[in-house]
Amino acid sequence: DIEKDAWVVRHEGGIAALALTWGGNSDVLSAVGIVRQSHVGVGLGSFLVDCTEDRARRLASSRPRRTIVLHNSVDMKDTGGIVLLGKRGYESVRRHYTMQMMLDHAIDPVVPPAIEIRTCRPSDAPLLHRLLQETFADHWDHRPVSYEEWSDAFLSRKDTDASLWFLAEADGDPIGFLLGTFDGTRGWVSDLGV
Repeated sequence: DIEKDAWVVRHEGGIAALALTWGGNSDVLSAVGIVRQSHVGVGLGSFLVDCTEDRARRLASSRPRRTIVLHNSVDMKDTGGIVLLGKRGYESVRRHYTMQMMLDHAIDPVVPPAIEIRTCRPSDAPLLHRLLQETFADHWDHRPVSYEEWSDAFLSRKDTDASLWFLAEADGDPIGFLLGTFDGTRGWVSDLGV
């Protein structure tokens, strides 16, 4: 809900800071905020954390158990953000790494015997959704997502391209998948599961 889950701080006609939350339909609310370097040190980070915490409190007050966990994300290079969250009682529970490589050379993938890897078709989307839910069911902070919610969010993205989806099969049974995207300059492995 953009009206309740996003905050933008403007200054002199530009955006000085912003934050957003998502996942409020579960017992976990995720949040991220960013302050432009030119506006660091004036309290905008604290203000945005206040906004995300207030959103979590409001969601919790509408729940029978009145509890919700708030995950506030911060870039590992943002020492000021780490200190801010630490002073407010946040503890590091997970790290996320973005890894990259230049694709300026030929890649000759080795496929194990008896495994077939094929490019998917748009009609494979329901199968891929099911595999995604099954593969990540025990993953940290997994929240089941209906096919409708997933397809609305993923299939409608302009960087979604079924030719970048791959399915691994053994004896005709699906055993793994990769959902890739391409934004025009950079490719991403969005989801990979076995």
